[in-house]
Amino acid sequence: MTHAPRPPHPPAPAPGDVAPGHALNWLAEGWRLFMKAPGPWVIQALIFFVIIAALGMLPFLGWAAAPIALPVLVAGMLSGAQALDRGEPLRIDALFDGIRRHAGNLLLVGAFHLLGLLLAAMVAAAIGGSAALTGMAVGAMAGAGMAAGGMMLGVVVFTVLWALLMMAMWFAPALVMLHGVAPLDAMKLSVRACVHNLLA
Repeated sequence: MTHAPRPPHPPAPAPGDVAPGHALNWLAEGWRLFMKAPGPWVIQALIFFVIIAALGMLPFLGWAAAPIALPVLVAGMLSGAQALDRGEPLRIDALFDGIRRHAGNLLLVGAFHLLGLLLAAMVAAAIGGSAALTGMAVGAMAGAGMAAGGMMLGVVVFTVLWALLMMAMWFAPALVMLHGVAPLDAMKLSVRACVHNLLA
């Protein structure tokens, strides 16, 4: 028995530049898609948050499971949005299309998400910790100021790294799910798209 080949994915869109006001178009388009099927969207969102919360409460592994699962569920919601845009009905179980169609690559995006969070936390902790130790060695007011400055620098570094990670995650699930882009390539394209359109 032969299976019909899957239709090819459209090529990944090249990051372009849009005016800051284009953000209003995105919001309007999102609202239009929501109003096409508000009931299924609300149910999907509730299931989404329940799953993420349940994964987060898992003993020992909850801190890792939720960030890894996040892109898979986001991709499912994007699949539902694409179906609505094509004039098809929104299925509540479209939330799990990411598992059905691109589970491996989406889980890899989630794994990179988790690794990025851990790396950002480790770098920030190293900066803050070394500053605190140096401040203790120096002692007195100068040491306290050095420790406080180091902790603040650690927070700033973590914030910058976290923002870059969020840029990498912003469009990655859509690129993997809707265009079949490889995980790392999708994250690189996502960063480029965000940098090109920071104001929007």
